[in-house]
Amino acid sequence: MIRTFLAIDLPDTQNKILEDHQARWRSIKADVRWVPSTNMHLTLKFLGKIEESSLEDVIATCRMVCRRGQTFSLALKGTGSFPGPKRPRILWVGIGGETYRLHRLQRDLESALEKKGFPQEGRAFSPHLTVARIRFPHRLPSTMDIFMHDEIISPPFVVNEVVVYKSLLLPKGPIYKPLARCPLCHT
Repeated sequence: MIRTFLAIDLPDTQNKILEDHQARWRSIKADVRWVPSTNMHLTLKFLGKIEESSLEDVIATCRMVCRRGQTFSLALKGTGSFPGPKRPRILWVGIGGETYRLHRLQRDLESALEKKGFPQEGRAFSPHLTVARIRFPHRLPSTMDIFMHDEIISPPFVVNEVVVYKSLLLPKGPIYKPLARCPLCHT
C-alpha cells in the first residue's frame, strides 16, 4: 500500500516568502508544529493508502485530466485556521489568483478519479497551504494575532503541473516523494 496524494508545488520564490513569514510566526510561544516550507504544497486530492497496482491508473488519469487543462496563475493570500479562530487545529495560508481554474482542475481530477473507484471528498475543496498543526488549541497565547492578522501577499506564480506524491510518515514528520509530474497545457 502506498499513501498517495495529488498536489501543486510552490516555486522557490513563494517558499522563500513563507519562510520569511514563518520566522516571525515562530515567535509565538505555543505548542505548534510548523511545517517546513519545503513540505508545503497545495493538495488537490488525498487518496490515502492505495494498492501499488492502482498507482499507474492514478498517474494515467491525472495526466489525462492535466492534458485537457491549461496553465493558470495563483498567489499566496492571507492567513486563517481550521476549524476556526477560537480553537484552531490547523493554521493555513490562503490562495488567490485564478482560483476558478484551480477549482475546475480539482473538480475534473475528483470526477475522473471517482470513475476509477476513488470516492469524492466528503467536504468542499478549500484551497490552502497548511503551515502549522496545533497540538493543544486551548493553550494558545494571545500572540496568535501575529499569525491571524498577517497580510501575506505574493506575486503571482504559474501552475504548470500536478504532482502525484507518495507520503512516508516518520516520527520526525512526513517525507513526500514525487512519483509523477503531470503537465498542464500551456495557454
